Order: sequence, then C-alpha cells, then structure tokens
Amino acid sequence: MFFILLDLLLIGGLVALIIHQVRLKGYLGEKAVEKILTTLPKDQYVVYNNILLQSDYGTTQIDHIVLSVFGVFVIETKNYQGWIFGNERDDYWTQNIYGKKTRFKNPIRQNYGHVKAIERIFSDIDALEIIPIVAFSGRSQLKVNVSSENVITFSQLKDRIGSYTVKMMNFETVLKMGEVLIKNNIDSKENRIEHNRTIKSNLKKNNLKIANNVCPRCGGNLVNRNGKYGRFIGCSNYPKCRFTKKI
Repeated sequence: MFFILLDLLLIGGLVALIIHQVRLKGYLGEKAVEKILTTLPKDQYVVYNNILLQSDYGTTQIDHIVLSVFGVFVIETKNYQGWIFGNERDDYWTQNIYGKKTRFKNPIRQNYGHVKAIERIFSDIDALEIIPIVAFSGRSQLKVNVSSENVITFSQLKDRIGSYTVKMMNFETVLKMGEVLIKNNIDSKENRIEHNRTIKSNLKKNNLKIANNVCPRCGGNLVNRNGKYGRFIGCSNYPKCRFTKKI
C-alpha cells in the first residue's frame, strides 16, 4: 500500500511539474512579445497585456491587445519550437520536434473568440478595424496552410503591426477605448481559477463526445475517412461542419 501511495505521489508531482513548465514557457513567450510591443510609438499605440474579458460563451483570456489610431491588434502568443503544421479550418494544429508530435488548439480559432469579445465591448464604434495576429517563437518553423498573413514569428511582429498605416481614429478615441477596456477587464484570482476550470471541463466534455462518435462542434455523427495524410475522423455534416481529428 505504501508503494502504491508513493507511486501516486510521484505521478502527481510529475504532472504538476509538466503543467508548471508549460505555464512558464507561455509566460516567457508573453513577456518576450510584451517587450517588443513596448517599442511601439507611445503617441499612436497603447498596449494591454493579459486581459480577461467576458464573452458570449464564458470568459476569454487575451495575451495582448494593442489599441492604436490604425485599429485594434489582438495578439495570441505561442512560445513553441519545432515544426508547426496546421490548416486554417482545423480544430487542432501539430507541433513536431524530432518526430515527437503534440497537438494544440488552432490559434486562429482561439483568436477568433478573442476578436468577438473585443467586438462585444466596442460595439458602439462603427467600422472598427480589428486585426488578429498569431505570433510564434522564432524557434519554430511555420509550415501552416493559411490564407492570413498574420501568422508570424515574434521577430516579424513589430513590422507587421507597422504595415497598417491607414489612420482609423484619433488618439483621444484610442485613450477612451482604453478606459472601456480596463472597465471590462475582469481579471482576478477567482475569475482566473474559474476560467481554467471551465476550459478543463469543456475539454473533458468534448473528449467524451468524440469517444461516443459525436461531433463536439455541431453534434453530428463522426465517421472514419481517408485523406492525403492518412486516416482521420470527420463530421458527417461536412462541408457545413469541418471538424476533424487524426486517428
């Protein structure tokens, strides 16, 4: 019995260490991007980091929001290394490090949720330009199939933001938008805990649906298919629903 308890403690400690390492890696990536964003001209851009907003589907955590006279930049940071594979419509992308493959949520889809939350709090501003950007560490090689030019590396971020040169509003408006953003930021220890708990709960629910051959996106039936890169599970409601999962 003693050895069983010892094994459980060791496993629990290992899991906790892995989670800590993942969080630390994400934190360091966000800090690297934060440092880049501080070099933007202060009379045209205002930077906000690590914002938690209410959305129509719960809460959403946004790594970086840059309010500017040229529009609103919503930045999702990925401090990954290795080869990054993915498609714009996929639910998950793949990180490949010397043959070791790890799946992660499609960051374009993640950022779409962030954009909708931004639209929600700035709904009274007409024709607001919102620019979603996904920024990967320079240690990664992007081999993604996407139409967006805004899936880039950290080193490209400042130039990409600077490529937007059409003035959409004056700086006074930018500052007022900042006040609105701060009022809507619900960041707190309690809300962070609940946010993370909801993410884990939703992941378990989705995995349960997949195990029962139910599409977690639309509720349709999941069927086995063969594709260019091998067998996968797809939704029977394709092309209306494009959920897929590799087998």
